[in-house]
Amino acid sequence: WMPEMFGVDLSRTDARDPGYNLRPEHVESTYLLHCLTRRKEYLETAAKLQATIAAHNRARCGFACIRNVATGKHEDLQESFFLSETMKYLYFIFSDAPDFIDYYVLTTEGHIMPVLPRAPPRKSTAGAAGAAEPAAGFGEGGRTHSSVRAEADASLAGTAQPHLPPATPPLPPPRLHLSDIPSNCATICLPLPTGDAEAAEASLRQAYPLLKFARSDAALLRARRCTACIAVTAKMAQLPPVSHSAREERLKAAEAAATVVAEAPAVRRVLARVVCTLIQYGV
Repeated sequence: WMPEMFGVDLSRTDARDPGYNLRPEHVESTYLLHCLTRRKEYLETAAKLQATIAAHNRARCGFACIRNVATGKHEDLQESFFLSETMKYLYFIFSDAPDFIDYYVLTTEGHIMPVLPRAPPRKSTAGAAGAAEPAAGFGEGGRTHSSVRAEADASLAGTAQPHLPPATPPLPPPRLHLSDIPSNCATICLPLPTGDAEAAEASLRQAYPLLKFARSDAALLRARRCTACIAVTAKMAQLPPVSHSAREERLKAAEAAATVVAEAPAVRRVLARVVCTLIQYGV
């Protein structure tokens, strides 16, 4: 289990919140790392997590949160995100189809979202009443929010093609050469060879037969992630380096501030938590 809070040196749990409430972040990050690296140890980590939950969290009517990871004592509670996220990411990682994240977006709550196309250009001419006309491709020909939603649902079920503008993959930043792509972004930015893409889509259709997988969606989503990766990498490179000792001192200061929060009257806790967060992130 991963407790809610650690001590500064990561060798002990924090007494204020030493439990595990079936959160998904551990297995979610393990799944995403496996998708990007295909390294076997991430599968092994997920298998250990699944085995621990099956052996120690199982209760009569579901799976229980753990009050303290040191004792394994159960809480009389199963959080809803355990089924909607934690179990879903375990299913994903053992489906043997790591290219899924190239074709669909997973929200912070584990919902599967189709890749949204580029917004069509809006018409600038005004009608007789002076109101601007709706965007091309939407609100015309009797199309409404409900009809678009129905088309999206049908597309997700693989029963129809969505009536949406064709997706045009955005280009990387101007004047970007392959040699300018940071090494940590290469896996995201470089397109898959045709043979690899065909093999990936075959595995995806076998693992998720009700979903549609379009290569144009993968090209669009990979291009967007590439752009984001390059931008974040450039921003991180501009930040001054922080030594391990400085990070440790910052964490100690945040831990001390959190202790003050726990002991403060209720009216002061909100402000104290804000200060704690600012200290932790060095703002």
